[in-house]
Amino acid sequence: MLEFQSSRYEDAELKSKDDFIISYIENKPIILQNLNVAKYWKLNNGPVGIWAVLVALTIILLLLLLLL
Repeated sequence: MLEFQSSRYEDAELKSKDDFIISYIENKPIILQNLNVAKYWKLNNGPVGIWAVLVALTIILLLLLLLL
């Protein structure tokens, strides 16, 4: 079970068979990506800018293309 606590972001959506990626920077989870619903959540304050989001979305798209 994964549990993230913060009033700063909405509830993350993960179901038991969903594929997901957690991106870490300096041993801290920064982005949670649910590949089944193509959504992501920024988990912690960190050096995540627009480029990190673009890279994360590119990874999601590539994985979805590989799964098809």
